[in-house]
Amino acid sequence: MKMLDDIAFENANLIEKLSGIGYWKFDVKNRKFYYSQQMCQILGVKKTASNLKKYLPLKDYKKLIANFGRLLRYGEKNTQDVKFIRSDKSVIYCRVNACLIKEKNIICGTLQDITEFVNIKAQLIKARNEAENLSREKSFFLAQASHDLRQPLYALKLYLDLLQPKNFTKQQWKLWENINKSSDSLKYLLENVLDLSKLDYGGTKVFKTNFNIGMLISDLGREFKHTAECQDLTLEYVICNCLVCSDAFLVERILRNLLSNAFKFADKKVSMFCHEHKQKLIVEVKDDGIGIAPQDKKYIFDAFYQGQNVRDNNIEGMGLGLTIVKRIATVLHIKISVTSKPNKGTSFKLFLPKAAVKH
Repeated sequence: MKMLDDIAFENANLIEKLSGIGYWKFDVKNRKFYYSQQMCQILGVKKTASNLKKYLPLKDYKKLIANFGRLLRYGEKNTQDVKFIRSDKSVIYCRVNACLIKEKNIICGTLQDITEFVNIKAQLIKARNEAENLSREKSFFLAQASHDLRQPLYALKLYLDLLQPKNFTKQQWKLWENINKSSDSLKYLLENVLDLSKLDYGGTKVFKTNFNIGMLISDLGREFKHTAECQDLTLEYVICNCLVCSDAFLVERILRNLLSNAFKFADKKVSMFCHEHKQKLIVEVKDDGIGIAPQDKKYIFDAFYQGQNVRDNNIEGMGLGLTIVKRIATVLHIKISVTSKPNKGTSFKLFLPKAAVKH
């Protein structure tokens, strides 16, 4: 009849074999390692007691011993990934877990072969780096070619403007109007794609100065008044007299895109105003339109994303305006928040740092 200890030992060996995890212990007093059969199999050795040093590069061995030293001093469990050189000279990577049995002055733990995981991780990192390099090369090309790509489009718009629509027949007028509308859409899309590529590539330069945000709001308000009239909407804007510290050109681009977005979705009214809050100046752009569905809110700054409300209402757009807003805000290190309820409208808030006041 088998003794209880023998059965426990056999069960331990079976569990090791099924899990693929080896067991080891280190006798601190005698400075010797003892391995289980599974650990021997992992390392490709036959002895269950041997010097671990010969299976480890010197750097990893020193790191492992240093961890054992900390374990003896503080008694905390630790885990580290170590490179092992098997008896057949092949290289494997293992995760070593260690704990201290203080009363017996023994460090014990487990060893798991994670070579496949390490190799897959390395392949994924390589693939990610290659994808990032390709993305940078694409963005670099578009950023460098932006002038050449824009020039034919500007020429097309000029030729269209040189035509005399007042002399057209009704059919010619309709054709000219469709061509003009298509060229406007193409111009808007191309400029957004090129701007996005420039932001991705890092070609956007930031020139921070102190400027009056009220003047910028006033200029944009007067400009978009015409848009409001054409769409039979009301534009309300409140001018504030406050200096902020940022890039005036890039802040204008953010507000211009937010206003364009608001006019696209508004039902009756678009609002733009600012108010002070501690060291920040908050500029808010609101509309009273269809709003953003809760499930779409976290995706609205993604490139080419169009929410369910946009699709249901057949609203035109490429889904790049808010992406550019977010990228510029990231470049400027400023915060943008959004609140929205379906059929209740949407509010975007831009948090700008106030200019330092000199005494």
